[in-house]
Amino acid sequence: METVQPPVPVDQLDAANPRGVRHMSANVREKTMSCWSERHLGLATTSAYLAHAQAKPTCRRVAKGGAYNAGTDYARPATRGDSAETFRSRYAGFRLVREME
Repeated sequence: METVQPPVPVDQLDAANPRGVRHMSANVREKTMSCWSERHLGLATTSAYLAHAQAKPTCRRVAKGGAYNAGTDYARPATRGDSAETFRSRYAGFRLVREME
C-alpha cells in the first residue's frame, strides 16, 4: 500500500520558478476564480480571464494542479478539474493575488 506524504509547509522548499513564485504544483490543488468549462477558454490576457470570472458571481470553479495525495500524472499546473465554490478539502487551497502597477 502506498503511503501518502503530507503537504510541504510553506517556505520549506526554495524551488522558485523564473518569476520567483514557489510551490506551483503538487502540494494542494489550486482553487481559482475561473468558472468551469469543458474546454480552456483561450482568452488573450489574464485580465480577460479576471473579467470573465467576475461577470459570473457563482459557478463551479476550476481547480488546477495536483495535490499531495494524487499520482504524479496529476502533479502539473495544467491539470484541471472543477468543484463547487463551497467545497472544502485538505487537498485544495488557493493562491493570493497582488495587483502589480
